[in-house]
Amino acid sequence: MHANLSDIAQHEHVDVAIIGAGPSGAVAAAMLRRAGRNVLVLERQHFPRFSIGESLLPQSMAYLEQAGMLQAVVEAGFQYKNGAYFVHGDKNAAFDFRDKHSAGWGTTYQVERAAFDNVLIQCAAQQGAEVRFGHTVRAMQPDDAPVLEVEDEAGNGDPRKEARRDGHHRGFGRH
Repeated sequence: MHANLSDIAQHEHVDVAIIGAGPSGAVAAAMLRRAGRNVLVLERQHFPRFSIGESLLPQSMAYLEQAGMLQAVVEAGFQYKNGAYFVHGDKNAAFDFRDKHSAGWGTTYQVERAAFDNVLIQCAAQQGAEVRFGHTVRAMQPDDAPVLEVEDEAGNGDPRKEARRDGHHRGFGRH
């Protein structure tokens, strides 16, 4: 199904639409907003929502810092982590993230995903990303001006979301 002229008035135009408000979607939204893009994040669920815990790696900190989210993550009070310890049978191995031979972070956090995901998407929203919870993407039409067909949790079709695509922008991102 393609948009026709009668549908144009119902369209919303954004530079980038991101499907999913998890960590990569939230970080991408914040980075795109910092680059001046008009961003819409569509998330099927409501936050905070359950997700298995996460053991972040130090490189994650650089991305959180670039996205302007580091302070919020630090202030959330997650468990500080400077390494990992693995055990398999009678074998074990310890890794200290600070013992490295390259630049970059040597520490990170062990996070509760529900709280972590919520902190990140709230940061993206505070930076100007529009976030819509309870919205499911039902279809995508990948034309020159791609269009998403979106439905809210009551089953109502939302106006179509159209992403700009002019050679400098890719349109929709799946994160």
